[in-house]
Amino acid sequence: MGDLRISSVVLFWAVTSLTGCFSPEVTNGGLQCADGGVCPSGFHCAVDNRCWKLGQEPSGVIGEDLAVSANDDLGETAPDMTAPLSAGAPCSASSQCESGFCVDGVCCQSACDGSCQSCGLAGSLGKCLNVPAGSVPASGHPSCGPDPQSGCMRDGTCDGAGGCHLWDKVVCKAGSCDATTNQATAASKCDGKGVCITPNAVTCAPYVCLPDNTACYPSCSGTSTGCKAPNVCNAGSCGPKANGTPCAANGECATNHCSPDGYCCDTACTGKCEACDVGINRGVCTAITSGQPEQSHGGNCTGFGTNSCGGGCAAGVRATCSYPGDGNVANVVCAATNCKDATTQYNSAQCNGTGACNTQSTTACGAYVCSNNACRGTCSGTDDTNCAPGNYCTGSACAAAVANGQACSRGRQCTSGYCADGVCCNMPCTGQCSRCDATPGTCTPTANNAVPVNGRAACGTDSTCNGSCDGSGSCGHYPTISCRNAQCIDAHKGVDSATCDGAGHCPAPVVSDCGTGWCCPGPFCINFNMQCP
Repeated sequence: MGDLRISSVVLFWAVTSLTGCFSPEVTNGGLQCADGGVCPSGFHCAVDNRCWKLGQEPSGVIGEDLAVSANDDLGETAPDMTAPLSAGAPCSASSQCESGFCVDGVCCQSACDGSCQSCGLAGSLGKCLNVPAGSVPASGHPSCGPDPQSGCMRDGTCDGAGGCHLWDKVVCKAGSCDATTNQATAASKCDGKGVCITPNAVTCAPYVCLPDNTACYPSCSGTSTGCKAPNVCNAGSCGPKANGTPCAANGECATNHCSPDGYCCDTACTGKCEACDVGINRGVCTAITSGQPEQSHGGNCTGFGTNSCGGGCAAGVRATCSYPGDGNVANVVCAATNCKDATTQYNSAQCNGTGACNTQSTTACGAYVCSNNACRGTCSGTDDTNCAPGNYCTGSACAAAVANGQACSRGRQCTSGYCADGVCCNMPCTGQCSRCDATPGTCTPTANNAVPVNGRAACGTDSTCNGSCDGSGSCGHYPTISCRNAQCIDAHKGVDSATCDGAGHCPAPVVSDCGTGWCCPGPFCINFNMQCP
């Protein structure tokens, strides 16, 4: 059993050397080896004839390799014979990848180490792309915070352009009211660019500041509480409010416009991408030309944070969100070209203009395969790798396989998959007394009394005794003629004559001694096996 196991290990090494890898699933202690055998990279052949990781051998088998050293069975570090993985293939270490980068669980074309980049986006595995706006950086990528709102820096999400999104339209400083000037400054908000914007102060008249000096009175009570003299309270109101003053209804404002943001405004300001509390212009309806709408105006546009087709605000469009492909915003590719299956390509797709990605169309690859995210378009020499089943490479293009009986040099050229005797054949046709060129395309027996053709082995092992085919696909008709004459070897020894054994062989020579006092003046012993007078 020991010899058999060693032979098996040697055979396994030979096979893995030819095919290029040990299985990456080899478990510690799960592979047998022997003196002179080999183990995968990171393992060594320990004294129990099994492959163990250094320092992880069980008690009783710790020791030097049987072959060379405790490092590995090749004298230094055993080379990793696993074929490198192409971009998009699942991986667990960069060393497994042809590019040298394993990112987000797949082999990546680049390091792709930005906070808001990914190599694992659906439909684009292996390509480093920016993640959609609103996404949170994936595990293994630098964080985007969040930072405190007061500083208006990172809000914890991505901006869709590969960077971290900054706090936008959130309060970074509380509002206040100056009782001396009777002017209120509303809460400051982040501008999405890292700056906390404080709005211009507005008068509280006909109201006054709240006792805690955080804002103007929103309404009054009694006869004058909350009103600036000489105004008096009438049905909860001191009188019309100035633009920029907090409000709850249109009737409170001098302009009769209480915006969705809760401030008296110069216009109704109800559009999706406008607001009455933007920057320093509180009380003036202002267009929002980028980013997302205020929550008071309906919040994020459709698709935001889920795909590259999500909407946002754009210059010149105040009433609604704008989307890639709607005529207001340039369209973008939302789904990259990739392979649906081995012979079909998904074509790239653009956004539909309403926040979603168009359905990807498909293209049949025809004579070629789909690999590395696209239909192949060329091949090289006799390498059929890029050719679809039923096709073969000829020069630099894939062509359809041909019918039986047509000329060929390899099986891939034939619809049957068999090339024998220079023609496409209906079967392998490898028999010693078979041929596919007599009736081109059909494997038939070699003619009766004819010898094997086209490089097939002869019927026998000795040219004198070789036979011929029997007409049914087998060797037969072996001669029984003389195949060796008796002859002297030296002055006292000779070799007997022989006749073919009828199976294609000449019997091995038998050496005889001519006897004491005999001589071989040649070429034969005198009175062979008889005593001379």
